[in-house]
Formats: sequence, C-alpha cells, structure tokens
Amino acid sequence: KPEIEPEIVRPITHGPVKRDLPWEPEGFEWLDTGMYFNEVPEFSDVQQGAIGNCSFMSALSALVWTRPYVIKNEAKASELGNETSPIHSFKFYDEKGKASTVEVSERIPMKISGNQRIYYFGCSTDRNIAGQPDEIWPAVIEKAYFKWQTGTSTDQPNYNNFKTSKPGAAVCQIHPGIRTILQHNKCSLNEILDLIKENCNGKKAVHPLLTFTPDPDYVAQNWPDRNYEQYGITQNHSFTILGWDEKDGEQYVVLRNPWARDNTFKDILHGDWCYDVEDISKKIPYGQKGVFALRVEIYHKYFYWTEVVHEK
Repeated sequence: KPEIEPEIVRPITHGPVKRDLPWEPEGFEWLDTGMYFNEVPEFSDVQQGAIGNCSFMSALSALVWTRPYVIKNEAKASELGNETSPIHSFKFYDEKGKASTVEVSERIPMKISGNQRIYYFGCSTDRNIAGQPDEIWPAVIEKAYFKWQTGTSTDQPNYNNFKTSKPGAAVCQIHPGIRTILQHNKCSLNEILDLIKENCNGKKAVHPLLTFTPDPDYVAQNWPDRNYEQYGITQNHSFTILGWDEKDGEQYVVLRNPWARDNTFKDILHGDWCYDVEDISKKIPYGQKGVFALRVEIYHKYFYWTEVVHEK
C-alpha cells in the first residue's frame, strides 16, 4: 500500500453521511496549496493517495499520457471565481453518456499537522506549503469527481463515499469513448500483445490503455496456481499501460502504477525505456514514477484484462 500515515487511512467519518453537509474531518483544513498548472500536465503528476481509487487515478494518468489536451481543456473557468480564488467547472459523463457539470474551488483537504494532504499526495515529494508550490490539478479533478459521484452541492465532498469502477469506465466518465476489452483467460498472449501494439505509435500508447489485477478471493477460487507474491504484483489494483518494449528477443508490457512506485521485482526490465514521439527520442527510467516493464507472458497470466478506449 502507499506509504501513508495510519490515521489518514483509517475512516474519519462514521455512520450515515448527510449529502450536502461540508466534510470537515477532524485534524484537517481545506486549503489552496499550489498552482493548478505549473507546466504541461504529465502522467507522473498523478499519484494515488490513501483512498482506494486506483481505477480513477490510472484513467487520469492514461488520459494525460495519450490525450494531454483533454486534461488541459477539462477545466473551464467559472464566473463565480476570480484570479485569487479560482473556481473550475468540470463535466463528467454517466454510463449513458449524459453529461453533468460540477464546479469546485482549488481548496483540498490537508492535515494541519505537517500540512499533508489527505488521500491525494500530488505531483512532487515536497508537501510543505512554505516550499515550492505543487501542481494541484489532479487533486482538484479528483475532488470534482467525488463531488459528481456523491451528488453533493458542497465544495467539500466526503471522500469516504466514492464509488469504484473499472479504469476504462473511469476514462469514459472523464472523456466519452468506446471501450474494447480483451479478457486474458479468453484470449491468447499474441492477441493481447497485438491489441497493445495496434494502439501504439512505435512503442508508446496513443489511446488510453488500461489493465487491472483481480482481487484475492477471485484468485483463490479461479487461479489458485498463480503466486502473486512471487512477483510482487499487487492484487485488486488498476494500472496504466504506457506501451511496450523488447530486449534479447523477449517482449514486455510497460505499465505504470498510480502509487508512483511499484513492488514488482521479477521478470521486469531495468535501465531506460526508450521511445519516439514525432521523431524525437525520449526515455523514462524503469523503477521510477511507478513505471515498470513486465514480461508479456507474466502480464498475460497474472492480469485480468486489457482494454483500450477510442474516441467516439
């Protein structure tokens, strides 16, 4: 699990929650802690905190990786805000494609002692308000998403009341699209790898590609021969697929854990992932920012499905 303080993980609100009451968890204060954007949005800006919303954070990371303009244009300025107290307007879409608009400020819940954010830990390791301001766009979108999900009218939605979804569905809630899903136990390894490569330019994904691992109960009942601990693969967790790689005749799926770190230690690549964007060579170090490459045979066996989301 992410390295977070136990009191942040522990539920703060108990009993039934009144939908329109501002959420005021004890020991926290709602603060505007940084700039919405300091520069262009990047996949590594997205880091999951203490709340179990890996599907949403993986979806956000996948959209930034493949369609940064969506995230850049997602927030519209509301007439209710101003330069010193901006208000952002966001649209989210239900499963039928119906859009709903929510408006939120840039204030997010932070723990008073140490000024640490609850649930979302942002875009750099520096969490001191007096230090370098953070880009807070992922935290603001996350807050807007919780407000939309809970249907509250308050600017302080209760983060404990979020609803989980599959990562591809979360992509479509942010930006409507068409999902294509290949379930691994019903498809060959080559079919899975072909789907990934077909949605890449070179080795880099150009459409949101996502995956997840099943929960321990499913594994115990259906895949008792698969030892997740042997590889350090997290169960019941969503990942962004950044693309693919190859070395010494072996092919690998390049993944990103929204925790911004990963525990996988076997059948992975080391060094740098090199890929091209518009004839410009780029590289990302493996083992940093949650990026790792897993041998495709292991990926096919231990992950539940691969899905891609195309534009409508």
